[in-house]
Amino acid sequence: MAFVFTSSGEALVESYWDLVILGSDITVPFMLVAHVTEPDVVLDQSHINFGTVLLGEKLLTFTLPRF
Repeated sequence: MAFVFTSSGEALVESYWDLVILGSDITVPFMLVAHVTEPDVVLDQSHINFGTVLLGEKLLTFTLPRF
């Protein structure tokens, strides 16, 4: 089971769901509550040079987050 939520801003968010068990008449309502905040991400480089890349092409590069 997975839940994906994309918030439109930083706030306390409530989301109402019904869990339905297929093959039976069981429905369980539940509410998810989350406090959405901006992530604090710091990279080990101040910039990344992607070089020459054609529009629509993919490029893979790695950088390490600092904790």
